[in-house]
Amino acid sequence: MQDPVVGLEIKLTFQEQLVDELNQIVIDQQRQIDKLTEKLTLLEGKIETGGGGNEVTNPRPPHH
Repeated sequence: MQDPVVGLEIKLTFQEQLVDELNQIVIDQQRQIDKLTEKLTLLEGKIETGGGGNEVTNPRPPHH
């Protein structure tokens, strides 16, 4: 039979590994959020300034 302390140490080791993996996932997701926030800010700026004037507003559908 296994010593209870050894069993707890094994569980702790697995939990520490899991926490490290989850932490990395959170870091990666925050980077994605930061990139998307930056893109959203740029798009909002384009909308506020009229989109740079290169877009056609309300184009007619091809069948008309």
